[in-house]
Amino acid sequence: KQKTAYEIKECDWSSDVCSSDLARHWINQRGFHDLWIEVDGGISPDTIAIARKSGADTFVAGSSVYKSSDPAGVVTQLRAIGEAI
Repeated sequence: KQKTAYEIKECDWSSDVCSSDLARHWINQRGFHDLWIEVDGGISPDTIAIARKSGADTFVAGSSVYKSSDPAGVVTQLRAIGEAI
């Protein structure tokens, strides 16, 4: 049975792992190879590379898209940066 993110959080997740670039390694070590890591909030063209390099593979970008004068352009830029890493 695959565990949910809540079950993983309850087992032994710590803020040290959440804030480090070892998140993906930590998850894979515990056998959750197919688990997606989502970052919701603070994603912009300036931050998506940091999140991607830290192991995240799913991103929610709100303000950086909707407050832009060119939302479609920002989405295209975010996708390009995220896929290049």
